[in-house]
Amino acid sequence: MKATESTNMPYYDTESYRTYYNDWFKQKNVKLEKFLSPSTKLFDIRRKFILDIVKDAAKKGGMNILDLGCGEETYIENMLKTNNNNFYGVDISDFVIDLHKKAYQDYKNVEFIACPAEQLPFDKEYFDLVICDELVEHVPKAEILLDEIGRVIKKDGILIISTPNRNRISAIFKKLVPKKLLNRLSSNPMNTINPLLQK
Repeated sequence: MKATESTNMPYYDTESYRTYYNDWFKQKNVKLEKFLSPSTKLFDIRRKFILDIVKDAAKKGGMNILDLGCGEETYIENMLKTNNNNFYGVDISDFVIDLHKKAYQDYKNVEFIACPAEQLPFDKEYFDLVICDELVEHVPKAEILLDEIGRVIKKDGILIISTPNRNRISAIFKKLVPKKLLNRLSSNPMNTINPLLQK
């Protein structure tokens, strides 16, 4: 890995964020999951779509691939047998990064780094492929994250970004229905509103 300091200065308390996500992963009692162990069919379809793009791109080999906000379910798991590529996972949680380091300690082409996604320790135009799956909505200023991705990705690189659809029916429903009524409706397990609230 080529390490250089990002030009981005901290614009939020990164230690508070790190602590929050460390606690969140610990409360979930996180065990590293294999790639397709999601809870919904839509999640399966989205992740498989991204994985297909990544696998196809990685066939040429010799690529540097970054999984930003890798969390507990990284795309690296399914990429280890591809053509001599280097994989990097970044997450602000040092707790989850330590889990990954232990799980992948026998692989020389894999590295995990605990740092904010907006302050990456990589040279300019280092990555051939960057995956930013369900991360944009977790950072205080998405434009700074996108600038940093633009700094580390090669000019002909591939960028995959996904983020939740804020216009899905459950989100619209939650905005339109008064909270008091919503809480009352959701407390009844027989009510058909429950599946909408869990999305």
